[in-house]
Amino acid sequence: MVSATLSASTTYYLLNRMRFDKRKIHHSLFDATERYSNRLRSGTSAWTPEESKIVSEHKRIWWNENGTRFFLGLALWFAFLITIIATKPLVEKPVIGILMCTWMFGGISSLVWFFNREKSKLTVKELRALIPILELTPIQRAYAESLLAMEGIGMSGSEKDDLLQRLNRLVEEEEKLLAAREEGGLQAGTRENILQDRANLIAKIEASHDELSRKSFAKGLEICERRLAAVDDLFLTDERVEAQLELIRQAMCGVRDSLHRLRLTPRASIADLNLDHLNDSVFHAHRQTEALEAAVAEVRAISG
Repeated sequence: MVSATLSASTTYYLLNRMRFDKRKIHHSLFDATERYSNRLRSGTSAWTPEESKIVSEHKRIWWNENGTRFFLGLALWFAFLITIIATKPLVEKPVIGILMCTWMFGGISSLVWFFNREKSKLTVKELRALIPILELTPIQRAYAESLLAMEGIGMSGSEKDDLLQRLNRLVEEEEKLLAAREEGGLQAGTRENILQDRANLIAKIEASHDELSRKSFAKGLEICERRLAAVDDLFLTDERVEAQLELIRQAMCGVRDSLHRLRLTPRASIADLNLDHLNDSVFHAHRQTEALEAAVAEVRAISG
C-alpha cells in the first residue's frame, strides 16, 4: 500500500514537473505565454479578481518549481563572493577588484540567463494554471488542453511525436486560414470604392459622344466588373473559411476528448485513437487556404 502510494506520488510529481519541448510544441502556445509575461512585467494592466487569482497561482507554481534552484544559485554566488572578500589581505588589490567585478557581472548575467531560459519553458502544471488567462483562439485552447490530456497517457515518445505533428498541422492551417482571411478582408474592403468606380464609368459612357472614348470607358468598365466579381468571391470564400475553422476546432476537440477518455484506460496507445479525421481536416483546410489565397491574388492582380 505504501509502495503504491509512493509510486503514485512520484508519477504525479514527474508529470507536473514535465516540461514541454519548445521544438515540438506549436509556437502559438509560447507566443501566448510571452504575451502574458509581457503583460505581467509591464505592471500597467488591470487584472480582474479572477485573473488575479490565476496570476497568484501561477507565481506560486513557478516559485515552487524554480525557487530552490534560484536560491541555491544565489547562495553559492554569495558564498564565493565572501570567499573573494576574505582573501583580500592575501591578494593584490587590482586582482581582487577584477575578481569581484567579474563575479558580480557573471552573477547578474547568470540571473538574466536563468529567467530567460525558464521563461521559454512551460511545465504541465504551469500550462494547466494559465490556460484560462492566455489569449488563445478556440482551436489553440483545445490544442493546449490536448497537450495536457496527452501527458497523462502511457504513450511512447514516437507515438506522442506523431500525434503532436498532426495537431501542430491543424494549428498551422488555422494560422494560414486566418492570415489569408485577414488579407482578403483588406482587399474586400475596397468593394465600395469599386462600386463607385463602376457608377462613374457608367455615367461617363452615357455622357460621352466620342466613340473612341466610349470604347475606352467600356473597357475600363469591363475590368471594373471583373474586380467586383473577384471581391464578391472573397465574401463567399470567407464563409467557407469560417466553416473550415469550425471543422478544425471540432477535430481538435475530438482528439482532446478522446485523450481524456484514454487517460482512464490502462495501456492506452495512439492506436486507440481514430486520427483519420485529423488528416481529412488538414487536407480540407489546406485546400481552402489555397483557394482563398488564389482569390486574394486575383483581386490584387486585377486591381493592379
